[in-house]
Amino acid sequence: MKSSWLSTLIALPSLLSTVHSLQIKTIPDPALNLNQLGRIGIAGDFDAISFYEYEGQDERSLLPSGSHSIFARHPDGGFVPLVSSDASISAACTYDFRNGTTAVVVGGNFTSLGSVPARGIALFDPNSRNVTSLPGLNGKVSALLCDRDVIYVGGEFRADNASTNVNAMTWDHRNGWRELPFEGFNGAVKSIIKSDNQTIVFGGAFTGVGKGGNTTTGGSDSGPDEDATKRMQIINLQGANVGSERATTEPGFGDASKIICSERDGPGETWLMEDGAYGALTATTKFGFVPKLLRLRNTKIGGRSTTEFRFTALPLTGILNMTYIDPETKEERSCESRCPLRDDNEEWQEFKFVNNIGMDAFRIDISGFKGPGGGLSGLEIYSEQSYTFADSDINAPRCKKLASPSNSTTEGVWTPQPKNFVDSNYLSVELTESQIQAGTHSVTFLPEIRKDGGFNVLMFTPGCINDGTCQRRGKVEIEAQLTEGGEPLRTIVSQTNDFDKFDVLFSNEKVDAPSGDFRPSVKLSPAKDQSGFSSLIFVAHKVRFDSTSSSEDSGLNGIYEYNPSVKDAKNSDSVITTSGSKLSQRAKVETLALQGSNIFVGGQFSSNKDSEGYNSIFEVQDNGARTLKDNGLNGNVLAILAQGDVIYLGGNFTNTQVNNKALNRVAAFNTKDSTWSALGDGLNGPVTDIVSFKLNVTDKEETAIAFSGAFTEIRGSGGKNAAAVGGLAVWIPSKNGWLSHIDSKALVQNGSISAMVNYDTKDLFIGSLPSTAEFAWGAVELEHDDDLDLQPYALARANGNRNQKRAIAQKTLNGVVNGAFYNKNDKNLTILAGRFTAQGANGVVHSLAIIDGNDGDKLSGLGDELGSNGTFYALHVPDSSDKLFAGGSIQGTIGDSDVAGLIIWDVEKKALAEVQPSALQGNNVLVHEILSQPGTENVFIGGSFDSAGSLSCPGVCIYDYKSSQWNRPASGLSGSVSAMKWVDKTHLLVAGNMTANETTTYLAIYDTNGKWNAFPGKSSDLPGPVKAMCLESDKADTIFVTGNSTQGETYLMKWTGKEWKDFGSGLGKGSVINHIQVLPVSESHDANDLLKTSHVLLAMGSLSIGSTTASAALFDGKTWTPFLLAAKSSGNTGYLAKLFSENEQTFKGNGKKLAKGLVILIALAISLALVFLLVLAGILASYIRRRQEGYEPAPQGARSAYEKQADLQDRLPPSDLFSSIGPGGMRREPSPML
Repeated sequence: MKSSWLSTLIALPSLLSTVHSLQIKTIPDPALNLNQLGRIGIAGDFDAISFYEYEGQDERSLLPSGSHSIFARHPDGGFVPLVSSDASISAACTYDFRNGTTAVVVGGNFTSLGSVPARGIALFDPNSRNVTSLPGLNGKVSALLCDRDVIYVGGEFRADNASTNVNAMTWDHRNGWRELPFEGFNGAVKSIIKSDNQTIVFGGAFTGVGKGGNTTTGGSDSGPDEDATKRMQIINLQGANVGSERATTEPGFGDASKIICSERDGPGETWLMEDGAYGALTATTKFGFVPKLLRLRNTKIGGRSTTEFRFTALPLTGILNMTYIDPETKEERSCESRCPLRDDNEEWQEFKFVNNIGMDAFRIDISGFKGPGGGLSGLEIYSEQSYTFADSDINAPRCKKLASPSNSTTEGVWTPQPKNFVDSNYLSVELTESQIQAGTHSVTFLPEIRKDGGFNVLMFTPGCINDGTCQRRGKVEIEAQLTEGGEPLRTIVSQTNDFDKFDVLFSNEKVDAPSGDFRPSVKLSPAKDQSGFSSLIFVAHKVRFDSTSSSEDSGLNGIYEYNPSVKDAKNSDSVITTSGSKLSQRAKVETLALQGSNIFVGGQFSSNKDSEGYNSIFEVQDNGARTLKDNGLNGNVLAILAQGDVIYLGGNFTNTQVNNKALNRVAAFNTKDSTWSALGDGLNGPVTDIVSFKLNVTDKEETAIAFSGAFTEIRGSGGKNAAAVGGLAVWIPSKNGWLSHIDSKALVQNGSISAMVNYDTKDLFIGSLPSTAEFAWGAVELEHDDDLDLQPYALARANGNRNQKRAIAQKTLNGVVNGAFYNKNDKNLTILAGRFTAQGANGVVHSLAIIDGNDGDKLSGLGDELGSNGTFYALHVPDSSDKLFAGGSIQGTIGDSDVAGLIIWDVEKKALAEVQPSALQGNNVLVHEILSQPGTENVFIGGSFDSAGSLSCPGVCIYDYKSSQWNRPASGLSGSVSAMKWVDKTHLLVAGNMTANETTTYLAIYDTNGKWNAFPGKSSDLPGPVKAMCLESDKADTIFVTGNSTQGETYLMKWTGKEWKDFGSGLGKGSVINHIQVLPVSESHDANDLLKTSHVLLAMGSLSIGSTTASAALFDGKTWTPFLLAAKSSGNTGYLAKLFSENEQTFKGNGKKLAKGLVILIALAISLALVFLLVLAGILASYIRRRQEGYEPAPQGARSAYEKQADLQDRLPPSDLFSSIGPGGMRREPSPML
């Protein structure tokens, strides 16, 4: 395989960077100045929302899902995703190249990493974020060991173009993929470690070395005399499209398809060619296959027979090499373009294909014949691969008399999907949550098993990119009944893979052949523990059973020691290898851990009949295997972590095997004194992974042990209540307690950590972890007093309700679509509208919810009056009214009145208004916008409708809420309106897809004098109808519009007052914009011709910006920067629909916000200035008064000292002092002296 790696190996040095400090680039604050807007809300369809804080942050990492990512830790403790896969990552290690570069190697069951196609394994450079695929494997990688410059890889996989699994190989950057000397294992490899004596130890579900068996139906393979058809599966050609060239016209002999099910040479069962002509037959199947055996039966009708033929694979058009046994010499011979067919043999003649070539069609050319012409009376093709298809039409041919042919059955209605991008037809179904919970849909595969034995069970899943279902794929539960009377086996498979994949469901399991009423079966059904959607898509393709009985019987039992320094490493009788003999048959070793020189082995096994105490866990020392205290555990051990003298274990156990030490899925074992310790009272579900890392706890860095698995609760103990978690629990050894009990607000409580590696002194975490997202459903408040912050509203789903799937696949929006604030009469109400079902204080609320901030955020709203199928798009409360207008795609009956498109809610009475508007009429009535005309009681309604009651008013209609009457603004407009904006008191700007005065337009202007006009800018310059718009000033001279082009792509343009300007290609293909708005900023950006330096443009929806998906982004005229990320709990990306605010956006006084201290100083200065002015005014008034009254000097005659003293003692009352400042400035009579 070395040559196939040349291009990849040459490219590696340029893709990987020399190790240097891993940097996480923080995104600067956008410096938005939102003071003018007051309270701000954000509406959409999401379960988590976050600011875009770090470069490379992505929506898919906000919430745990079926996919995994590689995370770094930010200094603030948050997890920063570096790259994401489309499925799980099971293992990781760091690989050092000899040129000084280092890469992280990751393995799992993914088909892409960071959007780079990569099957099961890839290299990742954390510095450059480059991903390098390592093509050559097909399947799942479960274990990795980086040992110097060699990577040991284990799992459930095969090399490309191989028909059997090898399950263990090595990779290095000089040679690429290489087989191990012992050629792998016949079962899965789950764990690989290096012992203290430099040997490599493999653990898994294998019983022998050598490649996994290919005797897929379980028949024996005793030698060349064995009938090959008993150990292979017949290919179903009965449903193939069979044609021919130069066929005879003689009745009963011209149809080539008749030889597929033929039992004899005769009319209706034989195909003949024209006399003297060379002919051919072609067959096209509904599935791909790899043929191993061709069987032909000659004809003798009328002295005819075929003597020579060739077989061509289609669509490759390659003639295949075959071998056959010469009947005379009994020797094997080969042929290619001229393969002989004996004319004296009426039985089947067999030809084996030399190479494994995949195909879905073939051609057989007859190039030699005897007698009048050639022909055939039978055709069969066999494969070593035993598939069972979900589409029962392509399973074993019904015309063949097989004892237990492969078959499938379905429950519920599944839709067949053609093999446009995969190798065979498959089935799919789209189900709502209620249908999933009902368990009414399943596909059951019934394989063809001919003999009891060990098998690997594989399931194949088509990739979601080709059929465009990635945002809506779910996960399925598998239940396999493989033995008669045995317990069924169960597992979960995620179907979110980008590209085609297979999962090994069960490895080296015993499978019984059919007997009586029993048949082995594999049942696929949608998993019920899925949320955050209203419908998901599930697919069912095919399963395969690979026998493990044909590999070399090495006497292995789940554990094997390989010494790289020993040339002949195929047989091993080491202490480690022979420790497997202590275990029950078909032991499954799940995990290995090295502590000093001792190896701890955990898994699914018990002691054999000659041993005791080897239950799920044991230890291998230099002198042999040793049981642990209390004879081990009473359930499977799935993960082990060694930390000093303590090993931590996780799995599905609850107690020790004897003495009943209660543990509950997690335990600590001290190797010094051989004692078991419980971790609190344990967890309520199984643990699959354990890793150790450093964590800052109560301002001190501590060692933390993270347990991941299928659990939801840390059990209460020691006076601590049970703590809800989401599959991740962290134990702090120094505190002897769980992190959730120590710090209830701990960040790390949801998701999973499957592995951890150290890269350049920094820990990288692999798994599914929440970022610093705010967990909120559908709407949040954007706080902006100091720093920007997101706060969830008190909106909770009603039991059993989930939001709709991603909106880009919908004609309507879902979740919360719009919102409003109501603060009249000292109320504090937040109103949310859209398409949802929430839990209210007094029952379920449908699509219109009101949160009362003065009453503990109690939620009320619209009940069952209009059902649950409507969607509200528009909300409006007129300034002089306490009535809420709510419009959308709604209809129903309120009291005795039919309503459609618009309803009125009485806010004060907390109920629907007694008088409702007459129903809007038209096809698919929908209201998009509601606005009041400034200074009037007229409410303008815009949308898609023809009339209001009997009044014709297409697109825009006026409702007078005082008189409860509909009015038409003016004639001349028709079509659909999506947005409206008052540009002044008498002119309304309207957007949509309209006709104004017989002119097609996407923008129109209404003059309240009673006239419609098309917008001055040509609509022909816009790519399509306008969906949303906003202004950059309080006039209509600068307008931004967005919509979809006639080709379906989103556009964004600006009206400059003279022409339309395109924003260019800053947003990626497939972006969807629901809302745009110009926002002021406190820090100017570079000048450009699209936006003022003090403004940015906010776009909300589902946006693609480079390699990042975002639900909101900011544009400064040159660059798009993600602003908000939203995600669904199903793992899909979310979307945002609207930013709504307490105050309307204007463009006056958007100055920078002043600090509070400066505001106080300014206020003080103003007050002092006012006092000064008042005093000055008093002095001036007094001066003027004296000038008007005249000035009389005081007498200058001699006065006695007593008189002088009396004058000085006279007091002037206050009324005299200020009387001249009063009205008219007139003097008043003096008050009596006090």
